[in-house]
Amino acid sequence: MLERVGEGRATAYGLTVLKLIQDFSRAPQAPGLAGILEAHTAARRRISMIAGFRSRTPRSAKAAALAAAAALALVGLTDARNRDSGSRPRAAAPVRALELRVVDRDSGRPLEGVAVGADTRTDRDGRCTVEGGVAALLPVRSPGYALRWVPLPTGRSSLDPTLVALERGETIGGIVADLQGRPIQDATVNLIGPTGPELLATTGPGGEWSSSEVSLRFGKIQLEVIHPEYVEVLYRSESAPPRMQTREPLRTVPLEDLKARKAVMVLHRGLTVAGIVVDARGSPIPRAEVRQIRARASQTERTDREGRFAFRNGSIGKMNLAIEARGFAPELQTVWVIPAMAPARIRLSKGSVLRGLVVDPDGNPIAGARVLPVEAFRWRGATDHTGRFRWDPSPARPIDVRVFAEGFLTTVRPLSLEPGEREHRIELRPAAEVSVHGTVLDAETGGPIPEFRVSSALARAPDGWYGYQAATSGKNGSFDLTLRGFFSSCSIRVEADGYRPDSSRVVEWRRGAARVEVRLVPARSLCGTVLLSDGRPAAGATLLLADRHSPMLLSDTGAHGSQEHSRTAVADSSGRFTFQPLEDPATVVAAHDRGFAVVPFAALQSPSRMVLAPWGRVQGTVSIGSRPLANATVLLSNWFGSAGAPVLPLDLRAPVSAAGRFVFERVPAGEYWIERAHPGVVVARGAGPGVSVTVRAGEATSVRLGGRGRPIVGKVALVAPHPPLRWKNGRHTLETLPGPERRAYPVEFDADGSYRVEDVPAGKYVLKIQLAGFPDNTLTREVIVPEIPGGRTDSPLNLGTMTIR
Repeated sequence: MLERVGEGRATAYGLTVLKLIQDFSRAPQAPGLAGILEAHTAARRRISMIAGFRSRTPRSAKAAALAAAAALALVGLTDARNRDSGSRPRAAAPVRALELRVVDRDSGRPLEGVAVGADTRTDRDGRCTVEGGVAALLPVRSPGYALRWVPLPTGRSSLDPTLVALERGETIGGIVADLQGRPIQDATVNLIGPTGPELLATTGPGGEWSSSEVSLRFGKIQLEVIHPEYVEVLYRSESAPPRMQTREPLRTVPLEDLKARKAVMVLHRGLTVAGIVVDARGSPIPRAEVRQIRARASQTERTDREGRFAFRNGSIGKMNLAIEARGFAPELQTVWVIPAMAPARIRLSKGSVLRGLVVDPDGNPIAGARVLPVEAFRWRGATDHTGRFRWDPSPARPIDVRVFAEGFLTTVRPLSLEPGEREHRIELRPAAEVSVHGTVLDAETGGPIPEFRVSSALARAPDGWYGYQAATSGKNGSFDLTLRGFFSSCSIRVEADGYRPDSSRVVEWRRGAARVEVRLVPARSLCGTVLLSDGRPAAGATLLLADRHSPMLLSDTGAHGSQEHSRTAVADSSGRFTFQPLEDPATVVAAHDRGFAVVPFAALQSPSRMVLAPWGRVQGTVSIGSRPLANATVLLSNWFGSAGAPVLPLDLRAPVSAAGRFVFERVPAGEYWIERAHPGVVVARGAGPGVSVTVRAGEATSVRLGGRGRPIVGKVALVAPHPPLRWKNGRHTLETLPGPERRAYPVEFDADGSYRVEDVPAGKYVLKIQLAGFPDNTLTREVIVPEIPGGRTDSPLNLGTMTIR
């Protein structure tokens, strides 16, 4: 893959992924963000694969990718050691308390009883205190006021009170009905916000609902309608930005109907998903909790005396379940939902015990550290006064966790811990602090700037700083903040409306305190109009602006980039948009239901016009040998681009139907690579078997994946005293010889060491099998696949058994 990307492209993509990881890890994920990036572990694998794929890539490109991967690992994980003697317990710093004051936007009157987050209410003065510690967006709501999400700044040891002004909400409403028009009672209507769904209303006997907690200033809202016996549906107002390739049904509803409280939203009756939960002997487990794992709404059932449960909101496809019962290890299981399906049988075991010790670099235990599993388990751990935690019972398999302790660097990289008798020793590094006092002036007049925003960045690439996070806001030309981090220096960026941002100030940690003066240069905003291909205004189009430090990623849920307000815009009813001045803009992206555009910033002049090209469509089939492949996932990406063209990293996914068909409904015109996903198999994206495709605006393109070559089978046998290997954890490939069309076919192993490679054309290859724990940890063998009459056969080429003594 890197041979096709080149050094600059590889580095840029690695930094893009890392930047987006930073953006998404510092706040709870917005709806659908799971489609933008996989879990952080998957993103880490991407960067590692970029660095690790053996090719003629320049060393500097590999080094940049490796540096990105290394930046994710902020903690050390070593074997357990008896270091209690002489070690003094070190408590995690108290979680920071953040003060908010909530007022009426028009009158300035303090609002009492406002809900802030899940558990906090404001007092008679409109004040409340919420827990800081982890960056977040908090929902703030009060009857009759528009629901608002308030960002909590990070990186400061003390925060000034945050003023939150709530505006009066507008009333919307309608009816929820089934396909026959019959009203549905007790359906919940949720507003989708940046941190997930927030309940607006529950339908009455006539299916009616209404809410006065919505702001329609931007002419866009997205609603989720759920009921325990119906399939969840997402509705968006007609001017809301598009969501691409969503797994859930997505429909539009006229905004005027919502305002008139006559919007009709229809639900489909769900499929029944039933099952039984049993123990290792097959005996039923009563009162077990069975929970659907979903991006937003989560439904839970309890098993009856016979261990049985049933959901009635299923839709064709997979349903992920979390199963927990007292005295048993929790488990996750995926159920494939089809009409009239047989009951699922879920077996729970007694499990194992996960033990850990959290210490600082001097070996002192850290009390009060939080331990959270990455997977959707309910368990939450905290270290005691000796720095220890214990999960009993835990799943009897490796578990990914993250560890948080106030005053220490968070484990951005999940730690994979093996349950059992071993106690895992986890070392957290303390965060350094530096106090910054700043003065912000107008570069022309020398006067103080009335209001401005300050952000900071800890990560630095060869071409500059990136990964800026909001730190504070300032008034009357002055600001103060305290930053934490483990780097030797950081960059301060200051922004104000009507001025060009400045990020030239660098603060050194070793000084402990710093004073900076920033002079902002006045600049004009970029104004323009975005049009559809027929010349009509693209009302509601979402626009994003990227530079080399604020990349974007086009994914299943749309175009996503920096969350900063100056880098995003929504076109009004006339298609007009405005961007605040930026330092070094590179690319403008516009997305709409009916089109897409990527334009170099240098090509735009204020006022400017952007014309959207219609979406392209990609459809095709997936086969293994002569049979269609069902229930798989197809990936479409553009990890390369022509020289000089603006490159928007793209990552789309589409499910494969039971007939082996897939479709990408909205794809920008361009060159792409399409391949099948291989769950549990480590192979570089874009390096495996796939096809390249040219997508043209407004046209459909058909492709065929697989169905060529022949399968290859074999087995690797280990002779005692070698312990068994976890074959699925290694990177095993069948690689073509070096060349411009180099490919790496994934080798899929079974637990007994037998393996299989699908759809391998004739040619010369090198089989590479990773053997963790062996001195020479890679087993290689040359493989020659003879010519195949017709280019296809289902008869496997058997390589026999390779024995390791």
